[in-house]
Amino acid sequence: MKKRAALIILSVLCMANIGVAFAGSDAEPIQLPAVYTETAIPSLYNEAEPVPVLYTEENPLLISEKPEFKWNSEGKSGVIENSLIRKNNSMYFPLREIAETMGFSLKWNSVNRSVDIAKNDFVSKMHIDNTDFSVNGSFEKLNSNPLVVEGRTYLSETDIENILGLFITLDETDLFLNASDVEILEGSEKAIKDWLGKNKETSGTHIKTINGISYVLIVEEEKNTGGYAFNFSNIEIDGGVLRVEYSLNPPADMATQALAKPYALLKVSSEISEVKVDHYNYTGTISDLKFEEHGATLYLEGGNLEERIDDLVVRVGMDMIIEDGTAKDFKIGTVLDIQYSFSTKSIPAQTNAEKIRVIETPEIFSTYTGAVKEVTENDKSFSILLSKDENHMNDLIVHIKKGSYMESEMYELDGKTVTVEYTICTMSLPPQTSPIKIQVER
Repeated sequence: MKKRAALIILSVLCMANIGVAFAGSDAEPIQLPAVYTETAIPSLYNEAEPVPVLYTEENPLLISEKPEFKWNSEGKSGVIENSLIRKNNSMYFPLREIAETMGFSLKWNSVNRSVDIAKNDFVSKMHIDNTDFSVNGSFEKLNSNPLVVEGRTYLSETDIENILGLFITLDETDLFLNASDVEILEGSEKAIKDWLGKNKETSGTHIKTINGISYVLIVEEEKNTGGYAFNFSNIEIDGGVLRVEYSLNPPADMATQALAKPYALLKVSSEISEVKVDHYNYTGTISDLKFEEHGATLYLEGGNLEERIDDLVVRVGMDMIIEDGTAKDFKIGTVLDIQYSFSTKSIPAQTNAEKIRVIETPEIFSTYTGAVKEVTENDKSFSILLSKDENHMNDLIVHIKKGSYMESEMYELDGKTVTVEYTICTMSLPPQTSPIKIQVER
């Protein structure tokens, strides 16, 4: 139904053991098979590679190298602790972990050996000794028998979607959990063949809705070769808005020169009126900054701290869209994602940000606000003596390196009020520091 990745394969235990995953101290003790140790696990050989195997007499299940799966839902994300399972070409998901991740409560009922699952007005019940389950009072049957591995219950994709009333989209090792089903299509469908052919050469997003089902086409700018692949890191539905975030992975062989526009096609089981694409071009750490009347200028360092070619100078307007933070988070040490369209060919490149996302902020040791009492300078830096009251023990000396963006604040400071943020300071009196952020009240 959806894109799949190579996943861990684990053993299937009998239905009678399902209660182990939920039973509390009042549940009947159930005898499990002896746990296999690593030395006791037999091996199969495939292309000279030993593959550990756990098996029952009727249903052998291979175990592959454990990948790390991530979940994304309602603007939040995390790592799946209990890896997914593939059995007979079907995917199985850890019920308790997925449910609790999505805010469901689970309660074991030892009287009728069932699990009650609830969130807001949604209530479902799963029975342990048979395949019966109910959703909001409507009774149905599971499509597949659950698996129990190491005391944890796993359900097939369709069954966990039905029991939790949500939909799972799996792209490689990313799980996207939504109230509507989103399918990443490998090819076209007959109903949209003409529409796809007409729009797949036009960069941007396109929507076509047929009988309550929406097809979303995302077309990238032209590349000098084909074979680029979309790697989605977020697929989220909020009302009638589909929000996606992705990166483009180039093909392994870039030698072929053929102009092409990469595109992705999604099928959504509800009506979509708008598509918002979060496509961040650059991730860097603020190493210098200055605040101006109409915004700020940020100097970001990329992954290679020794090469300025990886750096980027970003101009930020007052009305900038900032996700997961505010302009108050702009300080030395803050990690940002930057979305932009064009940049200069200088080193470092310069650009105007279109959107910013705050990834990480430094831990602030202290914030200090005081009046400027004295400014001195030498060949390398400015030194500002700040005071907040008549007690000299409360003064602070701030050093600003010459040539930095902060140097632009070093004019007409007499009597001005200055706020600085810093992580460390000396033990001297007064203490001294180099700030990660400075603002002068003009």
